[in-house]
Amino acid sequence: MAEKTKYSEELVGEKIVLRRIFSDSIPEKYLEFLGDSEVTRYLQARFNDHTPDTLHQFVEGFDHIDSFLFGIYTKPYGKFIGTCTLRVNPVHLFSNLGYMIGDKEYWKGGTALEMCTLLLDFAFGERKVRKIFEATTGNHIASNFNFKRIGFTLAANIPELFWGEGKYQSGMYWTLDIADWAKMRGVPCPEIAPPDRP
Repeated sequence: MAEKTKYSEELVGEKIVLRRIFSDSIPEKYLEFLGDSEVTRYLQARFNDHTPDTLHQFVEGFDHIDSFLFGIYTKPYGKFIGTCTLRVNPVHLFSNLGYMIGDKEYWKGGTALEMCTLLLDFAFGERKVRKIFEATTGNHIASNFNFKRIGFTLAANIPELFWGEGKYQSGMYWTLDIADWAKMRGVPCPEIAPPDRP
């Protein structure tokens, strides 16, 4: 199991809380969500077989220093409804994020937007990354809408990149940098020192 680190164990929002998941705290519903084809419709996870052992190995892969896995819970510490991840390149100081809302009751109502806001505040303000990017598929209308609404810029749209729903879908690459996020949040832009290496 990954050791606890200096970074926050939980990120508290208005309606949800993000709490770090470790190998000894894997929610029971996690495997069920991964086995639901509607939930994984746009996720790369749909191409893998999921068992308790593979899930345990996946969770063990997060060190909570450069890679983070959070569970999404309704407040206060209630229902487990999904997960989100942040993976940081410690040299170039960029990261990518991902998320899965497994409980379909929360597919609407702003849950994904609140989750992304909490994770972005953590990434830029606490983990101190310079830039975040994420790839979606052209047919994933909800995620593309959310990234645009949050303030991401569409940096590239590559035709026929990802397989999905019987054909190759375009790959849409969204980016957001720390200065733009600080401006949107109305906070000073954190200073991030470059790595001490050539």
